[in-house]
Amino acid sequence: MTEANPNQSRKQSRLPLLGKVTLALFGSLLIAALVLPFLISTDPAEGAPPEELATEQSRFMNLTTNDNTALLIHYLHAAGEGNSYPNRTDPEKADKPATDSAAGGSHRTTPMVLLHGFTLNAYSWQEIIPHLATSREVIAYDQIPYGLSAKPALEADEDVDYFSLAAAVDHLIALLDKQEIPNSILVGNSSGGAVALAAAHSHPERIEALVLINPMATVERMTLPDWLGHSPQVKRLNLLAARWFGSSTTLLEASYHDPALISERRRELALLHTQVEGWDLAWGEIFNRALVEPLDVEQAIAEVSVPTLVVIGAEDTIIDPQESQQLAETLQNADSLVIEDCGHLPHEECPERTYEKISGWINALERAE
Repeated sequence: MTEANPNQSRKQSRLPLLGKVTLALFGSLLIAALVLPFLISTDPAEGAPPEELATEQSRFMNLTTNDNTALLIHYLHAAGEGNSYPNRTDPEKADKPATDSAAGGSHRTTPMVLLHGFTLNAYSWQEIIPHLATSREVIAYDQIPYGLSAKPALEADEDVDYFSLAAAVDHLIALLDKQEIPNSILVGNSSGGAVALAAAHSHPERIEALVLINPMATVERMTLPDWLGHSPQVKRLNLLAARWFGSSTTLLEASYHDPALISERRRELALLHTQVEGWDLAWGEIFNRALVEPLDVEQAIAEVSVPTLVVIGAEDTIIDPQESQQLAETLQNADSLVIEDCGHLPHEECPERTYEKISGWINALERAE
């Protein structure tokens, strides 16, 4: 008779125990993942109406989109002498469309519309706007749901698309219509560059030229299947992430080559949205959208033919400068310019040099017409 090996018996007795412990641990983690997100409050953040938080530069307009949705848009406006309709420089008339009689028949250069990036707002452009506005009309607006523009999650209308790329383009075109701007030069930074590309693709007759500053156009981001991304647990976790990122200047600092250049006033303006009632729910919605909707501008990249300038911050750590250069080489009609010692936001960090690059290119473009 063969005697049993006591060491082997003890090993076999431990295996079922180890399996039970592993199963119990996995089960506990699964339960935690399913249950703990429901402890995250979905009560909207307290705050004030956007109009009460306006700065000296603030303007507001009410837009009506293609689906008849009314949205409050906060924007900044500036223009050199003779380059703006009077009723867009008069704050009391800022919400009224321009008319031919107001134009007075004088020549005006093509207006420029500035599109900020993910989590930013119109004040991202405040340092470069005075330079750009010496020769043309400039409008920078808070895209939904950033800055002081509408926070539509408060309405909880699931039938209306507020946060997709297509919706962002719809809002842009509605703004151009509201201001009676027949065509414009779009300047887009980061995800704003994707909006600019998509607009030039779907409405080429409205876009005269593009300036893409470190555009988020070729980045492949991770997405979740709809069933998971729209689950209540993931939505609440996104809400938690939105509250954290939205209350911090971490992303702003990461976008600078030299974060020491960020003033306290700039930090305050970057967080202006946190004073608006319900900002967190709206941000949670757009964070969730980013997880389930790919940023797809491949067709636009292949087909857009308007003159385009790709501005590249040499020290960008958000978008690889090589990807921006590759985009410029892929587009049908594009040039590229590199700004040394600048990060993801050269229009903030290096406004004078960025203006010189942009204005030089646009002036050459307009002289050639």
